[in-house]
Amino acid sequence: INTENFKEAINNVIAATSKLEGNILSGIYIDKNKLVSCDQNRIFIKKLQLEEELENVILSKEIVNEIIKLPFEENIYMSLFGNTVIFEDSNITIASNLLSGKYLKYDMMLPKDTKQEINFNKKDFEMAINLVSPILNIETNEIDLKIKDSTFFVSTRNNNQMANTKFDVKQSNIEETNVKFNIFYLIDMLKANNE
Repeated sequence: INTENFKEAINNVIAATSKLEGNILSGIYIDKNKLVSCDQNRIFIKKLQLEEELENVILSKEIVNEIIKLPFEENIYMSLFGNTVIFEDSNITIASNLLSGKYLKYDMMLPKDTKQEINFNKKDFEMAINLVSPILNIETNEIDLKIKDSTFFVSTRNNNQMANTKFDVKQSNIEETNVKFNIFYLIDMLKANNE
């Protein structure tokens, strides 16, 4: 596995690992050519180039944290022996038990038919979130997202205070959409996604 790509993939999904240590959701699941993590609120998926597709491999959070920290060479070699996984290059070898159990069928929770897809600039979205976040209601962490007439509105309120901003979306024929999100989940998603 290319080390840089593997570390990037781990960083892209690790935010959605559960806090329940030892539980399969506290690990990162390798499903064929994807890294997957889930917690009770979100699913993060990152494609990964592997020479061989793997199934039901659940890496503990401890081993993936070590992989991120260690100065591996350009490629990491991964070997599986029963319930043990080994990652190595010519200088470093680390081994860990896999988390046991069957990972949940995360793909069943993903929407099959989306009504619409909207593409927008990540930097515009980050700036909008940063502009309204000082007024965030800390009890709900809620942020309102509304898209109307090729404009993306971002707002939040706290008691008598309200903050809102907007930016243009370079897309026409967008159906009006209004959703509420936990701002911290959005921030985790933006950190995980570099596009």
